[in-house]
Amino acid sequence: MSIFEKFKLGLSKSSKNFSEGFKNLILKKRVDNKTLDQLEDFLIESDVGVIAAKELKQIFSDAKINPNDNSLNQINSIVKNYIINLMTPLEKKIYVEEKNRPKVILIAGVNGVGKTTTIGKLGKIFSKDNKKIIFAA
Repeated sequence: MSIFEKFKLGLSKSSKNFSEGFKNLILKKRVDNKTLDQLEDFLIESDVGVIAAKELKQIFSDAKINPNDNSLNQINSIVKNYIINLMTPLEKKIYVEEKNRPKVILIAGVNGVGKTTTIGKLGKIFSKDNKKIIFAA
């Protein structure tokens, strides 16, 4: 299981709220310019980021959603493919060589971006791999 799959499990509650709001915007309305603008606003308010929101807005503007098929699956597929294409180049396996100890992982970022949550998740992953963990601030 990759680190992104492990994070996915931990973020399931947030993603459920996000997907419900997303579904309400896309499925319950005719997708016109106003709906696309609302979608972009929703994405930005959901901390997706301005650039990603604009890109997703354009993708949905260009997308051909077949009303005869499961629309939600099509929408989820579009978002999933966008995220995979965005994140896959950034995925790296964390190698911890046993001979060189201790290891230090520095986490930095602005307030509210999920540093503490990520550190907790990394700690859980390492503890499942029988690593000894110390957190310091």
